[in-house]
Amino acid sequence: MSRLSHSLNKMREVVETEFEEHIAITTKNDFSAAIKAKREMSRDFTLLDGNNFKDAIYGKKFYVTKKLDGIFVYGSAHIYNKKVSVTFATSSGDELKDIKCLDEFTEYIEKENSRLNSQNLIPENFHVAFLMELYLPGEKRTRVADVLHALACEKKDELALAIFQREDKIYRIREDDEPYDSRLKYAANLFSGAKQISTVPYCVVEAGSEETVDDLRNRVSEIYNQWVVKEGAEGLVVRNENGAIWKIKPRHTIDAAAIGFAQDTDGTLRDIMFAVLDKDGKYHRFACGATGLSYDDKEQLLSYFQKRIMPSVNFSHANSAGIPYKMVYPEKVFEISCVDLASKKGDEKPCKNDLLIFDGDSWQTKGLVNGASCHGLSVVRERDDKSCVYEDIRLEQLSQISPFAEDDDAVDFENLPESSVLDVHVYKKQKGKSYYAKKFIIWKTNKEQTKFFPPYILYYEDFSSRRQEHIKRDIFTAETYEEAEKMLNPLISKHVKEGWTYVC
Repeated sequence: MSRLSHSLNKMREVVETEFEEHIAITTKNDFSAAIKAKREMSRDFTLLDGNNFKDAIYGKKFYVTKKLDGIFVYGSAHIYNKKVSVTFATSSGDELKDIKCLDEFTEYIEKENSRLNSQNLIPENFHVAFLMELYLPGEKRTRVADVLHALACEKKDELALAIFQREDKIYRIREDDEPYDSRLKYAANLFSGAKQISTVPYCVVEAGSEETVDDLRNRVSEIYNQWVVKEGAEGLVVRNENGAIWKIKPRHTIDAAAIGFAQDTDGTLRDIMFAVLDKDGKYHRFACGATGLSYDDKEQLLSYFQKRIMPSVNFSHANSAGIPYKMVYPEKVFEISCVDLASKKGDEKPCKNDLLIFDGDSWQTKGLVNGASCHGLSVVRERDDKSCVYEDIRLEQLSQISPFAEDDDAVDFENLPESSVLDVHVYKKQKGKSYYAKKFIIWKTNKEQTKFFPPYILYYEDFSSRRQEHIKRDIFTAETYEEAEKMLNPLISKHVKEGWTYVC
């Protein structure tokens, strides 16, 4: 072999090694970028009711896109030393591959690489990324459950990609950035001729010389009525020229049973726990809230619920303020409404609902099943004409709006390991005929592997024979025993003063 050939081979090896090392680093970064992009996008959306959104949107120019119900995909293309690498990641950072539309995406990126090379336009290190929706095309609206099913069977090559954002620096659009529609046009030109790749359907609504903001809002409303009301699309995403983003979806109504309640720190009613029934008589807890109820409504309901409290054998749930719910006898039915009912979370994982049984004397859980989460909840009215039977509060009210993912990883609460009690402190006091007790317990749940339980719990119980509500409880969570132990002594000092006797 000549010295020249040997030198050329060495150069190729160096280039190959550099390329592999560069791609290994950038691919890892792509998976992190996918998670970040989805989280930021979900965080910055403002959810609006399709029946009443016009006054909430503002601007001189609106970019209106049709919302497709699919799986978020972060498609990232790197060109390093004129070589191409493309990765596809979901919002949970998992890699997608071996799908026909993804192969077509890579093919068009390689065509663009060849074009840039032929014109000597390509820089040494070029990167472009697209935020996309992986969906199942069809005449009728398809849902994320259809996409998940297609991925699991031979229909995955029927899936398509809809691009809704080109991301060079950051997905948001500011005044000094390239306009949103220009980014979509770039993607449309890049993938012109592709069979399974397109941009999302979109419209640009811009004020004419004599148009007002109300005129623009009315035009967006007309698009909503056409795409969502008439054609059955999931909703709209509306951006203005300054980067504000709104997700506009139709409001759904559901009849559900009230199965629990939580009070606020001042003792007033804070939240009601709602559930629907399946054909086997099991309750699926899917929503909590009390928005829409007046102060008088809350007072009357609190008095009603307090007289119907029922024990719970192995189920507990706390609201966003950390206040535990008290379970009640299931007999009241409410009509509730929500703007968004989703069967998947931001990371594309299925939403989980508690599966509960009421035997007439107490509540108990049968684990978690795939279901739906409720956003923008409002209590419309009490349904005196309905009762807690399947025909009136059936589960399918949820699944028909947002079909559930296949239930392949339900958590069986009955067969989980028992908790281990690590530390117990009990204090008592008697004053006349009144008795008082305070109990502090640290236990290890041994259930943290389910990701639905914390590793450690610090439990505080306060008993007073003089109160109408004899027992009050509070729960604190911890990642380690040392963390729980640090919370214990301040808690005891706060609640145990002079006159108390240490029992154990």
